Amino acid sequence: MSSTPSVISYALAAIHFTETILTAFPLGLVKLIPFTLHGASEFVVSIALVALPWVVGFASDTTARNFYVASGVLIFVVWLITDYKAAERPAMARA
Repeated sequence: MSSTPSVISYALAAIHFTETILTAFPLGLVKLIPFTLHGASEFVVSIALVALPWVVGFASDTTARNFYVASGVLIFVVWLITDYKAAERPAMARA
């Protein structure tokens, strides 16, 4: 990947890591961000990742384009299969 896609990738990784440790779910350390908001963020990011190569202008870089499109699709699948409201329900109600 050229420098622009790489820089964007590292920046997004840092943002996602920060968001994850601040999310109110079992693996969150600080629990400031509601899990439902984290889910909304993942939905938006999944769509943005697929569009990013064309919006930013690196779609001709096949490796970078494929990385971003695949990442966006995978994050969308994670969004589809995750119950983002589960963290709001008491443990007994989830059983």
